[in-house]
Amino acid sequence: MRNYRYILIILSFTVLQIKAGNFSEKADEVSVETIKIYPNPVANGQNFVINAKKDIDKIEILNITGECIYYEDIENTTKFQISTEGFKKGLFLIKIIYFDNINEIKRFWVK
Repeated sequence: MRNYRYILIILSFTVLQIKAGNFSEKADEVSVETIKIYPNPVANGQNFVINAKKDIDKIEILNITGECIYYEDIENTTKFQISTEGFKKGLFLIKIIYFDNINEIKRFWVK
C-alpha cells in the first residue's frame, strides 16, 4: 500500500509538469533558489509570502490532483502574499510563471 502512494505522487507530479507545459529548453535556466515561500508549512487561514528574484507574471496553485484552485495575474512584482483561507490541509504545488515564460514549481503545506 505504501509503495502505491509514492507511485501516485510521482505520477501526479509528472502529469502536473506536462499539464503545466514545464518541459521547455529554458527550464534549465532557472536556478534552484530563485523563489522562497514562507512560512512553509502555513496554518490554514493564514497568509504566506512568495519572494522571487525575478518579476512574476502569474501564479497558479494546484492541489495534489492537479486541479487549479488559485490563479492570479501579477503586475511586475517580486514579492506577493496569498491567503490560505478555504484551503484544505495537505500538500499543494505553486507554479510561478515569469515574464520571460520560464516556469518554476514549488511545493508547500497547509496544516
